[in-house]
Amino acid sequence: MIDVLIIDDCTTVRHMLELVLKHAGDMRVVGVADSALTGLEELERKRPDVITLDLSLPDSDGLEFLDLLLFNPDRREQIIVLTGAEGLAQIARAHGAFACFEKGTLMTRVDQFLQSIRDAAATPRLSEAHLNSRLTSLSKRPGTSAH
Repeated sequence: MIDVLIIDDCTTVRHMLELVLKHAGDMRVVGVADSALTGLEELERKRPDVITLDLSLPDSDGLEFLDLLLFNPDRREQIIVLTGAEGLAQIARAHGAFACFEKGTLMTRVDQFLQSIRDAAATPRLSEAHLNSRLTSLSKRPGTSAH
């Protein structure tokens, strides 16, 4: 069974994700959070295999929160990002997200989403050195920055 933590400030999205994951059969929602702070508290209590993370949280910049989670050597969870903003997928991936899905098209890509969770649970997280390398290369591209 794959344990998943949902961090999203939208009640509708949280409920939709809970239903999708419940019906997958091999996944269970071990925690739900509507903010970064609550998400951190749930992480400490639940220790999920995978986190679904909304990049637009009321108490945190999503990319900074992603970095906080990924660059913490005690964290081993893979992170799948959900965003309502176009264009953030590539940046989230460069920051180390395992996968990124736009909320507006998620329901048309449920099978891919569920497979991404399965793949994420079976894949060791990137090393801090590899993540630093990806962020450095992203920040050197014209018109982009690491944050």
